[in-house]
Amino acid sequence: MVVTVKSGAQYIGILLGADPRNHDLGISLKQVKLLKPAPGDDDEKTKESEYLGGGKEKVMIFEPKDVVEITAQKVYFETGPSNAGTQQNGMTPPCL
Repeated sequence: MVVTVKSGAQYIGILLGADPRNHDLGISLKQVKLLKPAPGDDDEKTKESEYLGGGKEKVMIFEPKDVVEITAQKVYFETGPSNAGTQQNGMTPPCL
């Protein structure tokens, strides 16, 4: 997911959760990196290849008041028949 905030900065990460409270959308991402700094920000402040956020999963929470745009990249959909009944969590269930 890519989150653009009011300053113009863009952050990319893995969607951890979203909160659609009060008709706004707050979002949590993990393994967050700065995709594009805000216009006028010092490039030395944060290198684009560094993980940001807290904890071992580098989580960032974006408040609804700060979020301007949320986009998903590289979303793939299967076009064949689903085998959801034969697999669970990527594993074939044991025979009973």
